[in-house]
Amino acid sequence: MTDQPFDPITDQQLLAFLDEGLESKLMAGLEQRLRSEPALQQRLLRLIDLHPTATHSIGGIWRQERISCPSREELSNFLLGLLGEPQAQYIDFHLSQVGCPLCQYSLTDLRQQASTAAQPEIERRRQRFFQSTIGRSPR
Repeated sequence: MTDQPFDPITDQQLLAFLDEGLESKLMAGLEQRLRSEPALQQRLLRLIDLHPTATHSIGGIWRQERISCPSREELSNFLLGLLGEPQAQYIDFHLSQVGCPLCQYSLTDLRQQASTAAQPEIERRRQRFFQSTIGRSPR
């Protein structure tokens, strides 16, 4: 038994992949294989040429235009806990259930920026604390 999502992969499965007609686990597995198998990439390109409407699906347009993606400012406010419950729930769903890779990357980037920006402030506070305790500790 193989750990691949499909073996062998049919043209119908590739077209379903383009139309986002597969369950998310299978989509992710097929995407991984597409990244590592040049022959499979060529088959997909051939199918796109033969079926030009395959890339013009509602899912494809939705994904390409990022219609459902929150803005970077909304993601930042989500991290800070500044959003109302409905909006925060939607962003959580978008990140965890939809698994939007662009928004997940953006969120990771925002976290890294916040962490990097916080480091100098943490160091300043530590220095002030040590300076304020010099000569005050019991001998």
